[in-house]
Amino acid sequence: MNPITFNLAKFLFDKRMTIKELATLTGMTRTAIWQMKERGTIKMSFLRKLESHFGDCSKYLQPEEQTTESVRHQQLQPSLKTGQL
Repeated sequence: MNPITFNLAKFLFDKRMTIKELATLTGMTRTAIWQMKERGTIKMSFLRKLESHFGDCSKYLQPEEQTTESVRHQQLQPSLKTGQL
């Protein structure tokens, strides 16, 4: 299963929790929680654990692409000189 991009640092800040407290609550090691925070991704099973304790965590999910639609639209415009993309 693919990892999910998740802002764990913001989650911990908003919940006023330390990595140690979250590790105790979820039954994971502090090292594993720290690695997830640094990597910026989590597995679906960990997201389910978080949501079972804290409810909806969707505001901490991050989109895969940070590119906006306007940038993509401009990149796909044909060149005026050549008529090519």
